[in-house]
Amino acid sequence: MGFCGWAGIDSIEGTDSGQLGWYLRSDRWGRGYATEATRLLLAFGFSALDGATMQATADPDNLASLRVLERSGLTNRGLTSPVQTWRGLRPRVLFTIEAEQWRRPQKR
Repeated sequence: MGFCGWAGIDSIEGTDSGQLGWYLRSDRWGRGYATEATRLLLAFGFSALDGATMQATADPDNLASLRVLERSGLTNRGLTSPVQTWRGLRPRVLFTIEAEQWRRPQKR
């Protein structure tokens, strides 16, 4: 199979929150890997790390990533200030979810 991509969590300095993210090779898109990675990262962030809030960002043009974050229960908070990306200076869409919201039973 080889390298598929990566996923991880980084703490947000000075808070009890974290930011999650992933990167997948394009030939691995559409197989549910991002959805499963998000599910695992949220579980780890809220359970093992006892985080209060998790956040993620996505490119506004990346509809698949936006859908993964929405289906995973995160709330769209709108555009951030532009940041440097491989495509140049671009805004990101910020998503957040609180631990209490994540723990509530919901359709995921």
